[in-house]
Amino acid sequence: ELNPAQIQHLINELCKTHDLPGIQICLKDTNTGRSWSFASGYSDKENLALLKNSHSMQIGSITKSFIASLALLLE
Repeated sequence: ELNPAQIQHLINELCKTHDLPGIQICLKDTNTGRSWSFASGYSDKENLALLKNSHSMQIGSITKSFIASLALLLE
């Protein structure tokens, strides 16, 4: 069973531990169609603007490699 509070805590810790400006993830249960979105950190670190689930982000080349690796792990 997915524990949203635990996942939010984990991404908060990832941001702090690795000094990331922000992280945003979305998880989807393919059996039920249910999805969860999480965000942590800043959309603008200089102005301390918090990153929200509703912010859109551009996908860079490193993201594509990361997602491809995750997809292979799920097979």
